[in-house]
Amino acid sequence: MYLISDPSKDHRHPKTSSGAYEWWYFDVLDEVTGIGVVIIFYDGLLFSPDYHIAQQKSGGEIPDKFPGISISVYEKGKTLFYALKGYSKDRAFFSDTRCEVMIGNNSVTVDASHQYLTYCIQLDEQLPNKLHLLGSLTFQANNNPPKWIAGESSEDHLWNLIQAKNNVSANLKLARSEEILKQITFSGSGYHDHNMGNRPIDDDFDQWYWGRIHLDGSTLVWYIMFKDDDMHQGAWVIQDKDGYVSPVDSIRLKTPAKTNIFGLSFVDKIEVGIDGLLYDIRTEYIWDQGPFYLRYKVRLTDTSGTQQEGSNAGIAEFIKPNRISKKWVRPMIRVRYHHDESQAHWIQKSLRLSKWTW
Repeated sequence: MYLISDPSKDHRHPKTSSGAYEWWYFDVLDEVTGIGVVIIFYDGLLFSPDYHIAQQKSGGEIPDKFPGISISVYEKGKTLFYALKGYSKDRAFFSDTRCEVMIGNNSVTVDASHQYLTYCIQLDEQLPNKLHLLGSLTFQANNNPPKWIAGESSEDHLWNLIQAKNNVSANLKLARSEEILKQITFSGSGYHDHNMGNRPIDDDFDQWYWGRIHLDGSTLVWYIMFKDDDMHQGAWVIQDKDGYVSPVDSIRLKTPAKTNIFGLSFVDKIEVGIDGLLYDIRTEYIWDQGPFYLRYKVRLTDTSGTQQEGSNAGIAEFIKPNRISKKWVRPMIRVRYHHDESQAHWIQKSLRLSKWTW
């Protein structure tokens, strides 16, 4: 795994291979309101069934024809808003020199001053069921973090961890037709990274665990990856004040595995060794789960399950990418995924039924 931290590389990269992808990831959790927001801008929406079908038919489809965005808003254990939206190429823009992305009516721009690096996200996305999310979020952190590299250099995959911890201000509203259903205003701690793969994601790994937890004065970030029965893992503690990065002593999955209703097998507890002590990363509850993907809220505890002082809630994900293109999975994705030029699935149009899709 090639992991760097370099804001100057937070722009679109050339990608010419079929199945390539690139994404800009932002998340925030607010412990006071219980609100969590995850936003991902895609150049090559790897969860799009249209992208996978095009690859299978021609073998030469490149990502710039398949931009997209995913937006998730959670309140404690409940999903308030979820969008997985593909767009036509002419409704997307990606800068090759800086973090400037526009997809549909949604955008992210960056402003670099002497002291701060600030990302501003504007959202304006409406679901087929008429739920409408609009407003803005700002992600701000020090503009002079140290640049660092972990792992071996790779031309096929780049993980650029731009801001392990930032200060986030959110001013959103959730509406339906002309009625405002909820004002979402809070300040919290967030995270931003940028990933690029120059070939299909299942060429790089079979299973992938990832997550981050903000601690008192630092951030714990980890991954565990499987490919062809080989396991690769890494975890780091990144200090807020000086950006100093230290690898953890150890990290491992703790069995037994669980299986969800889609037959997706996963482990919901990870043991990590930090400064000579063992801790558990435990799942608090799962927000999203489907046939190939999970996103869940996690806590850092001691091995007995007691929450660690100074540890906030974190966000973690699990993906098994080779399931995305399976024919039996594709109809399920169609219920969740929508393209701006296509007719929405009838379940997506129902406010009641769309809440029960995975």
